[in-house]
Amino acid sequence: MESQIENFGRADGQPLVSIIVLNCNGAGWLPKCFETIKAQTILGQIEAIMVDNNSTDDSVAVARRLLADFPCARTVRNSANLGFCEGNNSGARAANGRYLFFLNNDTWMETDCICLLYTSLCHNWPFLLLKTKNTMLNGKFYPENTPAFWRPPAASGH
Repeated sequence: MESQIENFGRADGQPLVSIIVLNCNGAGWLPKCFETIKAQTILGQIEAIMVDNNSTDDSVAVARRLLADFPCARTVRNSANLGFCEGNNSGARAANGRYLFFLNNDTWMETDCICLLYTSLCHNWPFLLLKTKNTMLNGKFYPENTPAFWRPPAASGH
């Protein structure tokens, strides 16, 4: 399948993190999702990528408008709905970041989320759990997106 890539902002250097947002007919979710990416404390080190799986709504136009002000962003438009795995893989192939972060289009983050994840990598923590929670009531979402970070205790030798 063929993909079309459109770039926004600068293309110089390697971003620290590429945030890949897979989308199919999710135009209504994109503004809040990209607003929280744009609010990241290390935005200058982030490449935002919206991968569109052949949407029939105005997702691509919405993404173009939202990404136009990002320092480093791109859209990847797939000519068919490639599904979740291959759709994300097409975003990964287009990414330039040292690290990849896959974010659902109906999810948003606290402003220090990416910075905290990167910090955990720098400290060589064996693994990290991150939870987000969205609650829907009567068709309206009530987010509880405070990341919960858990670092396992040091091995006891037993």
